[in-house]
Amino acid sequence: MNISNIVPNSLEAEQSIIGSIIIDPASINGIVELIKPTHFYNRSHSIIYTAMTEMIASKRPVDLITLSDYLERKNLLEEAGGFVYLADISKNTPSSANAIAYCSTVIDRWNGRQILSACHSGADMVREGKCYEEVRKGLYDALEGLLKERGENEIAGAESLCDEFISELERLQKYKGGLTGWSTGDVHIDAATGGLMPGDYVGLAARSGGGKTTKAMNILRHFVENNRRCLFFSMEMKRQRAMMKLCSDLGNVPFNELKSGHLSDDNWGRVSNALEVLKRSKLHIDDSSGLSIDDIERKARQLKAKYGSLDLIVIDYIQRIKIDSGNMYSELTNASNRLKDLFMELGCAGIVLAQLKKNAVNLPNAADLRETGAIENDSDLLLFLHTPSEDLKPHPGMLTLEIFNKVRYGETCIKMLKNELAYQRFTCSDSEYIEPEEKRF
Repeated sequence: MNISNIVPNSLEAEQSIIGSIIIDPASINGIVELIKPTHFYNRSHSIIYTAMTEMIASKRPVDLITLSDYLERKNLLEEAGGFVYLADISKNTPSSANAIAYCSTVIDRWNGRQILSACHSGADMVREGKCYEEVRKGLYDALEGLLKERGENEIAGAESLCDEFISELERLQKYKGGLTGWSTGDVHIDAATGGLMPGDYVGLAARSGGGKTTKAMNILRHFVENNRRCLFFSMEMKRQRAMMKLCSDLGNVPFNELKSGHLSDDNWGRVSNALEVLKRSKLHIDDSSGLSIDDIERKARQLKAKYGSLDLIVIDYIQRIKIDSGNMYSELTNASNRLKDLFMELGCAGIVLAQLKKNAVNLPNAADLRETGAIENDSDLLLFLHTPSEDLKPHPGMLTLEIFNKVRYGETCIKMLKNELAYQRFTCSDSEYIEPEEKRF
């Protein structure tokens, strides 16, 4: 027998789900949250389960006699296997206490059948001469439900809501005034947010050359050091240059030496130490250019599905996302909306970089976000970097303004950052921002 030709299914698990309901009708309450009639491979089992759910919905008791009578009156008893088959199922079910485990097995086999079906469909599309992009999209659409963590059944009831809320309060109580979320390594951001939480959307904007990539990578480095899984979509910078910036910051090695390759023995040692940290880390970098929002969603979901965890996604930068129409504002607004949904779905924090208009000379604000005002609406934290220099770019020794334009659960403010550009980083300054006096004419 060729095992590869066997369709994934578990006759025993399907029978045990039905048997559990017959011997303990109350068990259906947990089962119906997981199992649908379409999950069954055996048609007889699908018919029986459908009848059971209909009986429960109409407040009818479910046992061997009432179930067989219900099926007979609907002229389905013979198709369901008959009374003897129902009796055998209830007699051979080990225990209704394991009903959820039986459900897990049935769903697992159903998932396998969906994968096989998608692969067969993809093979048919290839044979029909469909283009690669069309085949890939068809495969992903067929498997999207398997790659997502959320499902239609995840609607929380009052009891579970209260239990989860108590658990969250107990978790927060342990921190005693400290961070309740993930530290960013930036004390200003941590103080404003209490740390990033799953689903948080951070918009980080600056003018061209204003330091937004450097700042985002400083946060990325801090997550990496704390053993958190991170995905960096670097659409403007190749991964080798990104690694240089990370090694400069992490290893305290001058960036110019890394660019030239002329490193002292001491700095070679620092690079080696930084690389050892990065080798053991959960860092992932995708430096593909021209990614669409579909590509970003697909790759992030696949990474989460593969490893079971994903804590931070960095998008550098939103205006580099490939769009298919001439309406950039509409397309990027849609992309921002979908990124917010993606962070919520995957339970990770997200940092989305954006480039501000070049012709703005005053303190930046949301109106300066080029083509994509959606970031202001979607973000939980909206940050602007601004260096009040002649060319509006950070220089060694100068202070950069960290402008908290929007803080969903806190107050807006302006903080100061020190430029340590030689090491590709910003550090927090204790200096207070002083509003410049208005010029009088």
